[in-house]
This record gives sequence, structure tokens and C-alpha cells, in this order.
Amino acid sequence: AAAMLRPQLAILNQRTERWNRLYSELESQLRHIPGVALPERLRKEQYVGSSIQFNLHGMNYSQMKEFLTKCRNRGVFLKWFGSKTPEGYNSTHNSWEYFPESVDVPQTDAVLVSLVDMRIPLGAEMRDMTAIAKSIASALADIDNR
Repeated sequence: AAAMLRPQLAILNQRTERWNRLYSELESQLRHIPGVALPERLRKEQYVGSSIQFNLHGMNYSQMKEFLTKCRNRGVFLKWFGSKTPEGYNSTHNSWEYFPESVDVPQTDAVLVSLVDMRIPLGAEMRDMTAIAKSIASALADIDNR
């Protein structure tokens, strides 16, 4: 396995820079959508923008389910940390089997109910970030206008 990964080390910085450009473009566009909240990154922070997380404060469980369906129908696949069942890597404390009993953390649950994550494909183009942001804005507008 190491022999297969070794050649990729030479292009790791190039890929990181590309992901970060895509991330910055999407982040910039999402910040202009009413209702979308993104964490503020520290300027000195080093990261790889292979995924982006944002919160849709004020949306309840059923609104979030509807939002995710509308996004999926538009070709935007988001992972939702507020889901009652784990889907992929988005599990929460409710599904962690190593806790002996359920944990009551209402402040955490209040954040998770409207927290989503989206993987940013390395092969995406800047115009794709625009299309994704427009799809998210459109899905939110559909929910707000019903």
C-alpha cells in the first residue's frame, strides 16, 4: 500500500492548494446566502479544504430533511449531522455504541440538528462551486417560500 501512495506525496501540496481554492470559492458564495452560517477560520490556520461544513440555524428536523431532499434532487449531496440514523461518516453521540447509556447534551444536539457537511470533489471546477451555491440557495428559498 505504501508503494502505491508514495508517488502521490509529490503532488500533495498541489492538491491541497487546489482544494483550498475550491473551498474558498464555495465558502465565499455560501456566506452570501441568508440563513447559511459558516465557522470563521483563523488566518494562521492551515487546512485542506476537502469538505465544507455549514449550519442552517433555525431550521427544525423536518425542514432539514426537506432541504436535504431538495439539494439531492438538484445534484448536491450533503451529509447531515442531525440525522437520527448514521449515514456514512456523519454519526453522532446517539449512535456511538461505546457509550454505556445515552448522553443528554442538548446544546450539542441544538448545533447538530442543522449542521451539514459536503465533500468537495478535487476534480470540480470553480463554476461547479457557483452551481452548488445556487442550488443550496434555491433549496433554502423553496423551504422559506412554502
